[in-house]
Amino acid sequence: MNFAHIHLILNHIPLLTLPMALLFLLFSYRRNDKTLERFCLIVLILTAATAVPAYLTGEPAEKIVKQVPGIMKSTIHDHEESAEISLVLTCIAGGLAFLTLILNPQSKFKKLSSKALVLLCAIATISLGYTSNLGGRIRHPEAWSSAPPSTQPLDGASTHDE
Repeated sequence: MNFAHIHLILNHIPLLTLPMALLFLLFSYRRNDKTLERFCLIVLILTAATAVPAYLTGEPAEKIVKQVPGIMKSTIHDHEESAEISLVLTCIAGGLAFLTLILNPQSKFKKLSSKALVLLCAIATISLGYTSNLGGRIRHPEAWSSAPPSTQPLDGASTHDE
């Protein structure tokens, strides 16, 4: 296992947990379920905490992937730039989730922070999805290229029946 593999594992955690926590948080607000709300806020805090190592393993993963033939450095750069924005948004969402968790339930600021948190989580989810899409372009050009995938077998054998 190397840093590229670790990066791929870690970056899926915030990508999956943030939108799920957002959906359950909205559900908790709709049902006025304080226990579920607290759970979602804790999940958002932990999600922000996992976004940091996902981001930090990106640079060592880049050093490994740059060695692979056919990898475009511009694609890695675009992914990295987007990852910075996603990291900031996710960490701010985690901080706001923490603040929302510790605020007095009757305070006006808690209601405002809850609404801001939903909006911020939605934006961060979109940003994470975009960043992941850019990351997929690094090694999976068939997922975004307009050209059809190659019909050449991996072992180089002929595709024609003889």
